[in-house]
Amino acid sequence: MKPQTFMCIKSDAASGLVEGKPVRPYYEDSNEIIISLGGSVDHHIRKNGDYFANHLKPNGGN
Repeated sequence: MKPQTFMCIKSDAASGLVEGKPVRPYYEDSNEIIISLGGSVDHHIRKNGDYFANHLKPNGGN
């Protein structure tokens, strides 16, 4: 599955999410997305979880 772009709808500094900024995961499947926080730190976000629903909304494919 080709990663799509998501729009951040709620900031989370610890995860590098800034409200109003696009988020492009480097990996996406039907269950989760993975974004890089820099260096060797990644953030796995489950698509069916509250965190995803509260912080991200799909913005379209690439």
